[in-house]
Amino acid sequence: MEFRILGPLEVVDEGRPVVLQRGKQLALLAYFLLHPNELVPAERLIDALWGERPPPTAAKILQNGVSQLRRTLGEDRLVTQAPGYRFRLEQGELDLHRFEQLAQEGRTTRDARVLRDALAIWRGEPLANLRDELFAQHAARQLEEARFSVLEERIDADLAAGRDALLVPELEQLIAAEPLRERPYGQLMLALYRDGRQADALETYQRARKTLSQEVGLQPSQQLQELEQRMLNQDSGLAPGRASEVIGSSQRHRRRFLLAGAALAVVAAVTVGFLLTNGGGSTPVVTPDSLVKIDAKTNKVVDVIGVGRLPIAAVFAGDFVWVVNNSDSTLTRVDTRTGHAQTIGGLKNPTGIVADDQGNVWVTTGTYESVVRVNGKTLRPDVTVLLRHNAFLPAVGAGSVWVTEPQFDKSQPGTLARINLTSTKVERRFRVGVFPIAVVVGKRAVWVTNGAEASVSRISLADGSVERIRVGFAPGGIGIGFGSIWLIAGNAIWRLNPETRQVEEIIDVGGGPFGLTVGPDAVWATLPETGTVVRIDPRTNEVVKRIRLGFKTHAIAVGPDAIWVAVAKRQPDFPF
Repeated sequence: MEFRILGPLEVVDEGRPVVLQRGKQLALLAYFLLHPNELVPAERLIDALWGERPPPTAAKILQNGVSQLRRTLGEDRLVTQAPGYRFRLEQGELDLHRFEQLAQEGRTTRDARVLRDALAIWRGEPLANLRDELFAQHAARQLEEARFSVLEERIDADLAAGRDALLVPELEQLIAAEPLRERPYGQLMLALYRDGRQADALETYQRARKTLSQEVGLQPSQQLQELEQRMLNQDSGLAPGRASEVIGSSQRHRRRFLLAGAALAVVAAVTVGFLLTNGGGSTPVVTPDSLVKIDAKTNKVVDVIGVGRLPIAAVFAGDFVWVVNNSDSTLTRVDTRTGHAQTIGGLKNPTGIVADDQGNVWVTTGTYESVVRVNGKTLRPDVTVLLRHNAFLPAVGAGSVWVTEPQFDKSQPGTLARINLTSTKVERRFRVGVFPIAVVVGKRAVWVTNGAEASVSRISLADGSVERIRVGFAPGGIGIGFGSIWLIAGNAIWRLNPETRQVEEIIDVGGGPFGLTVGPDAVWATLPETGTVVRIDPRTNEVVKRIRLGFKTHAIAVGPDAIWVAVAKRQPDFPF
């Protein structure tokens, strides 16, 4: 039996289509196919199918839907297992799995033909016959992002093979469809340049610069700027056969206003952390997908510990640093005393992480619209809080977990959820600005950066009133300490007086910061584009140290005697 979701949902058995009832039966099957071989609680299915207002008979309707699917697909396909159901899927039965397998093979071999075969599996808009289902809408966006990523990599492979002129019309169409993605601009510049159309290549850069400036108030990435400069210098390295080196095959479209610095968590399998040394020497070698330990007194790298793929967030909990590995959907817990690392898996799209005073961590799951508590002793999830909103970045304070909830529609205000740490229930939601990103608690208030409207929302802990504070640039990460609110805005760190709500200082750090943490004696920020960590003295408001690690520096966590920095190969792409 073959199940297809990369287009309208279809089931084919021995070459013939299986008749499926539209409505909730089709939606139920779609949800199972998005979570194959996974135990799905009945409560979660009801939430997905009916949202916040399920009918009184929802449980009965669900049972009937399961029975109908068993009659249609076979009794052994759907297994009842408390507290819900498990949908059995064999290897190769789902078109998404075949797409992912070919995509991985094509990435490894850089073979355009294999990547083209992967893309050929698609039949149109994913889950197109389920547009009315909210969970299907979210899943479709993620699937489309995966398709676009493979398409960009296939174009890289074609560029490397010298198919430059043939790619120009296709790239123009891609840019028209996705004008805020930078990678197609770079690919088009390279194709035009190699085809002898140097003036058109440089004009494409100006088009990208103008579009990014007008739409999101950003300049092109350093990588795109360097490509323009290399073309102006007639760099011989732009010759055919070097597309991935020129453009950067791991970089996808940037959303630099999604600046944050928190992290995540999940289930449990043990690995051993290791120190990477330079040929047996005493100086550790920084590698991508690692946690780097920096001595707080000497500012020197003293340890490098391997973690999962794309570590984007980190947090301290007792004697441990927890790291969120976004591409792996795992957490790594590192013992700061021994360097021993444990990998915890099982979450989907972990996005942010925060620790409570019991040693547990709370992990947000982005478009999976939930917050998961991972027990610090058992290393297993023991609480899941369903939000029914995008769950971006969290903070802990005032007896609560606070979670920013950005909308997919960036013209609409977002919300901030307050979850009681004891009851683990959502107590209240606050309407904040457009695209809330990061949150911090302190100075008798909760502070939220609104990344799409250049403002900070202040929620009073006394009466729940919400105040809007304008800042000059779209803000991202936020921290609190030394009597001030610190936030990322543009290429600078802004220092805000929490009493007067006035900006007291703007500290240019020389690049677009991603992670921001306030330590006991300094403010720290990561600059992914230069692979750098900067240390700011709060007494002078000046950058007093730059530590270059290389690769993409993301999250940063400050301990009593060391700074811990998550380093990755690329920057993350968030689906909202």
